[in-house]
Amino acid sequence: MMFGNMRYNGLGFLMAFSAPVCEAGIRESSVSESSGTKIAETAEFDSAGIASIYIKTSVVHTKILPCKGKNIRVRLSGTTGANAVRFGTAAVNGTLRISCDPEWSFIPVHSDLRLEVEVPELLIPEFRISTVSSLTEFRFPGAKKIAISAVSGAVHLSSIQVRDSIFIKNISGEICMESVSVHHLGVSSHNGKIILNSAYADEADIVNSEGAVHVSGMKVTNVLIRNISGNISAVSEILPNKADISNTSGTIDLAVPGKSCFLLNALSVSGQVLAADIPVNGLVTEHSVSGVAGDSTHRDLSSVLLKTVSGAITVRKIF
Repeated sequence: MMFGNMRYNGLGFLMAFSAPVCEAGIRESSVSESSGTKIAETAEFDSAGIASIYIKTSVVHTKILPCKGKNIRVRLSGTTGANAVRFGTAAVNGTLRISCDPEWSFIPVHSDLRLEVEVPELLIPEFRISTVSSLTEFRFPGAKKIAISAVSGAVHLSSIQVRDSIFIKNISGEICMESVSVHHLGVSSHNGKIILNSAYADEADIVNSEGAVHVSGMKVTNVLIRNISGNISAVSEILPNKADISNTSGTIDLAVPGKSCFLLNALSVSGQVLAADIPVNGLVTEHSVSGVAGDSTHRDLSSVLLKTVSGAITVRKIF
């Protein structure tokens, strides 16, 4: 819909457009009532001047990928049984906004839609993604910031380096990150599994309510992990300056490099605390360990605080 040099972008605003490579704005793809009708929509923008990308969808599988050249390419494809699919794109004031979703009727319909956003490799934008129940895959290697919010859809990030921060909030879907490097990492879930493999960060805050937390290959300067109901396992390739890990109903398993030396304070109200194959110079009881753990010849000691109410705590060597 156009109003002079303004066009309705499908996000609830009227916006002036920067000159896109192709015509873009709100587009509605009419489909038949039968399930399985194919959808194919595209838009392309010159990346010059684009500092941020905002994507909003509910049930569309979203992929963020790198590409060659200077243009940002947006492609919506798949099938749906909805009466129509709304696909909106707008570039204004340095922000590219993308929205897409099938129009719902009172009768539930099946949709299998995929949104691919290809971003030039040399661009370093900020990303903001909002989704409900669809899978989000982020594979763009370079970004300034990433913020993703989801309700029940899984969020997967892999092989990326982010200049400033990553913040991911999911209510009940899985969060999975692999080979991620960032200054500050924030991950929050209410009822879903959190998996981090090969995470490099100066600061990492990982918070869950109901679900397991698994962290491996961790190289983090300062890490905080919180959980209420679910086991926590963390394998640290380098010992953090400070590790603060707590649980309410679940175990804590921490693996550290074999030559580590650190101040250990571990307490379980109703579970056993075990410093496996790590000598401790201090107070050791069935439910707590407090003292210097490891090679006490080191002068600069890291701090490791572990606490759970109902569950065992284990601290062990990885090599």
